[in-house]
Amino acid sequence: MADVPIFAYSTVASMIANIYYILLAIYGIALVASLSYYLSRKAPTGDASVGWALGVFYMAGLAGVLVVALFLRKKPGIGLIVLSFPLVFLMLPRLRYYRTEWYTRFPTFADTPSLQLLIQNNTKSAVRVKLECWFPASKAHGAVLYNHLDYFLEPLEQKCVQLDARQTRLLAHKSKYVSILIYEQVMEEYEGHRYLKEIQPCMEYYDEKIEEFRSGSYKIEINSK
Repeated sequence: MADVPIFAYSTVASMIANIYYILLAIYGIALVASLSYYLSRKAPTGDASVGWALGVFYMAGLAGVLVVALFLRKKPGIGLIVLSFPLVFLMLPRLRYYRTEWYTRFPTFADTPSLQLLIQNNTKSAVRVKLECWFPASKAHGAVLYNHLDYFLEPLEQKCVQLDARQTRLLAHKSKYVSILIYEQVMEEYEGHRYLKEIQPCMEYYDEKIEEFRSGSYKIEINSK
């Protein structure tokens, strides 16, 4: 009977060591591949240089983790903890996503009727109507953009949109407030090609309280100024 705990301990220790060496090999391959990529290409300029610099920073961080883990190869249990740091770092965005989705989905607010949006374009221009859902941020008076709904209307067009339960919940309960932006769109031609151009800044903008989306209908009327 005394051999069972020893056997179990040996099995766990062997498993930890195997995982340690597997992660060590995977990180080593990733580091070599990243190093080859950066050494074989010229650093970009402009906006692309930001992503390039971040990649170099992450590669240096991975190299640091590998060096520390190698020094701990005689203690694979502690080395495995060090090798877990990049995995936790990679998982954080996904965990934040699931946390936000949980907040978005529950509770369901079944007593709120499905929202019907009536959008009336009284102008002679094509327009884009954008509803931005702003969630409360960690700071007391802060907000962060979670999602937006887009609708496109032709000149003098009227559109009636029935929102689903999730969209209604976002507008009527989950958002801190909803921003409504209206952009004028025009067709332009360049070198024989026609494309739709959005006029900046927007022709109309205002924030709406979420209570306004709980009655089952909401109207957006667009008029020429």
